[in-house]
Amino acid sequence: MPKVKVSDIEMHYECIGEGDPVVLVTGYGMDHMAWAMQAPMLAPSYQVYMVDNRGVGKTDKPKGPYTIKMMADDLAGFFKAVGIKKAHLVGHSMGGMISQQFALDHPELLRSVTLASTSCRIPKGADLLLMLWTDIIEKLGVESFVNNIIGWCFTFDFIESQYDSLMMFREMTIDHLTETPLLPEPFRAQCAAITSFNVADKIKNIKVPTMVLVGKGDILTPVAFSEEIAKRISGSFLNVIEGGHAFNSEVPSAFNQALLDFFEKH
Repeated sequence: MPKVKVSDIEMHYECIGEGDPVVLVTGYGMDHMAWAMQAPMLAPSYQVYMVDNRGVGKTDKPKGPYTIKMMADDLAGFFKAVGIKKAHLVGHSMGGMISQQFALDHPELLRSVTLASTSCRIPKGADLLLMLWTDIIEKLGVESFVNNIIGWCFTFDFIESQYDSLMMFREMTIDHLTETPLLPEPFRAQCAAITSFNVADKIKNIKVPTMVLVGKGDILTPVAFSEEIAKRISGSFLNVIEGGHAFNSEVPSAFNQALLDFFEKH
């Protein structure tokens, strides 16, 4: 279980493959396991790093407050600790927020950045849902949390057509979160980081090659959020594919091919 010292924490990561580095940064409450359908497909061509953000997985879980900038600084420390000079950065959801901040602060470390199912600012009212998830994990437990997440993150068509497979995924996720608990206090700290995030007026300064990737059925971060990002980052590429918020798990082949095609150009 490799870890490196970053700022005030020990950051856990996994690494497979050889080649140019690709760094995968996941979303709210999730850890490196969220990339289970990406890493093996990218590894034949790239050295793939999957990190656990501050507060989740096997990374340290200090008390808050957290900010997105803090987690972007953690990521910069990770690059330095493992010796990454330049990488393709892929951020999903909250990880996309971290990646926007990272691209603003550390463009010299990037070959490209992919912003998947994310937003450059949080609309009013979104905090109500995010705080509800922290309440569910604290008061109702892991099973209720996973049940709720499935309804928000996958399209209804996928749930219906792949129900048996999704129930297997549900059990695996419950087992993983039982073994590696999602603790309420750092979960709330991540929530506060998300709800205070706003770089809408700054991302015009992102100059590294950027793909904005989103599932057309995403109800958590709708296509309009990605359209706004693409409009604000000059020269960025908006790529809308099938699937919901968890489209990296729902349509992994399309998601992975979009990454490979984009990396090849940069």
